[in-house]
Amino acid sequence: MQFPIAGKRQVVTADGRIVECDMVDNVQVRFKNRATTCRAMVLPGNSEPLLGAIPLEDMPPGYLI
Repeated sequence: MQFPIAGKRQVVTADGRIVECDMVDNVQVRFKNRATTCRAMVLPGNSEPLLGAIPLEDMPPGYLI
């Protein structure tokens, strides 16, 4: 998606591996009539995306950016 890299962070995956991920800023997430802008970690390979609790809480119904 060609987001500019804002930094790197080491994370522990669900299977216990420690990997270094790129961090990106200003990612706009939209779902139905909800939207938010947040930071994201770029996981390697074909990793399943995961949306955390804080971005979900920041997406009030009926609000579009």
